Amino acid sequence: MYEAVLSFLEEGNSRYSDMPELISHKTDFIRKTNEIGLLEDLKNKSTVGRVKDKRVSRKSVMNQALAVAGSIRAYAKKTGNLTLGETMNISKSGFQRIRDTELIIELNSIHEKAEQNREALEGYGITADYFNSFTESINTYTKALGAKDTGKARKSGAVKTLPVLFGEADSILESIDLLMEHYIERDKEFYAGYKSARVIQNRGIRHETPEDGSNKNGKSQTEPELQNASEIKQLQQ
Repeated sequence: MYEAVLSFLEEGNSRYSDMPELISHKTDFIRKTNEIGLLEDLKNKSTVGRVKDKRVSRKSVMNQALAVAGSIRAYAKKTGNLTLGETMNISKSGFQRIRDTELIIELNSIHEKAEQNREALEGYGITADYFNSFTESINTYTKALGAKDTGKARKSGAVKTLPVLFGEADSILESIDLLMEHYIERDKEFYAGYKSARVIQNRGIRHETPEDGSNKNGKSQTEPELQNASEIKQLQQ
């Protein structure tokens, strides 16, 4: 919503080259709007990729865990170890119902049992390579889950910070407004053009409006814009 003002100030650089403070304010304004753009991008993208990664790794590690648990249970049945077999009585639907944090507990439990019976499980398909792959999958899933939580925190932080940045940008813009008053007589065309850009910027701001169309002061929301438009017309005559 600041693009019109920025574009106008960039195009009119030569017309205020004699006012270093206005140049400095424009530079600060550009920097602030860039910060807003980056933060808005972060807010929109911070969780998208991470959630997808988490889902992929969850499916993969669940399939591996079911295979390992099945091998352990088959070994337990053959050796008559009923206690071990009962701990591995796990189904795919049961996995799908539990939360992420609960799944990590189950994965670590299966991994621990497999590690305790590594040699015996070689003949049940749990080779050293498969066990190492299972270990890596658990680590990947755990990291992906943590990244998802971090992404949510970053997105929340971005949402909380954006209003602050908008406030700072508006404050700089108000100072530019004051400095531009020097050109009301010196360069009427430049001044009128700036006022026109500010009307466009104001229309880009969204405020809560009562049903009667008035603002907190009881005035119509379009009234300031109409006043600016009238002022610009007078300046251009």
